[in-house]
Amino acid sequence: MKNILLFIVCGIFLLFSHIMSYDKNVNSDDNVLNGFGPIENNYNILSKAVQQKQNDKDYFKQGQDAAKNGNHRQAIEFFTKAIELNSDEVDYYIARGWSYYYLKDYKNATYDFTRAIELKRFDNDVEAYYGRGSAYYALRDYEQALFDLNKAIGLKSNYVAAYNRRGWLYYNKGDYENAISDFSYVIRHDRNNADAYYGRGSAYRKQGKNDLAQKDLQKACELSINYCKS
Repeated sequence: MKNILLFIVCGIFLLFSHIMSYDKNVNSDDNVLNGFGPIENNYNILSKAVQQKQNDKDYFKQGQDAAKNGNHRQAIEFFTKAIELNSDEVDYYIARGWSYYYLKDYKNATYDFTRAIELKRFDNDVEAYYGRGSAYYALRDYEQALFDLNKAIGLKSNYVAAYNRRGWLYYNKGDYENAISDFSYVIRHDRNNADAYYGRGSAYRKQGKNDLAQKDLQKACELSINYCKS
């Protein structure tokens, strides 16, 4: 009698174990994708794999595209990722520096341009000096800005944008003669530069040369409505 009861209990136990094992397998199968594991886990693994495949050049290109569209905050994120993967590439710092500049974050801009200059120690990058000079100008650190703009022009004697920036620097320092000289250089090389005409006209006006001032200011207005005064 005892043997019969023992046999029945063992049978029930085996049947119960089989049922539990079956349910576990069914539940596991519901979460499996192609036999590799839960769907959610596979999605995360796939996402990480895609991110890992992107190299610094990919992020730099995405940053350039964002910057061209005026989305400089997003551009900075991409440039930063590029720098994290390759911290020795000068162009990445220059690009991020300009994005900071356009967001008026001039201190971070000067940091990036300085880093670019340091990396090009024996092969100075003219754009890095121009960028840093522009950032210092915006910060009203005119002495440092003048040093960098002079350096940029020394490296590239026909750097029209640097002459124009330096012209405004001289103007703000009250050095109207040098301002006129720089703006005149810009105008000789770019006859449609409204900003240079406006700058030179403003400098002439400060010198009391009203006829020359009026001529340049009128030209600036003809080239761009932004320089027309009511």
